Amino acid sequence: MNDKPKFEKHSIVFYQKGNLNESTKQIESLTVKSETYLDDNGEEKSYYVFRSETGWTVHNMTNIQEVLDIVDREIDKQQ
Repeated sequence: MNDKPKFEKHSIVFYQKGNLNESTKQIESLTVKSETYLDDNGEEKSYYVFRSETGWTVHNMTNIQEVLDIVDREIDKQQ
């Protein structure tokens, strides 16, 4: 029997000032969830869920990668 959990969730909330075009709220928030589970073959599968009620301004793909890197580092700290 595998001693790994079948399902694992981590959630981090980010905040930043809204964009200058005022197309988002003054303070933007972004929740990123990382969810991991074991599939039917016992292989670990992971995915990210992005959620924002306020909008989230991204200037380039590097911004998204930075968010994912922070999430991954925080998950590593908790394990």
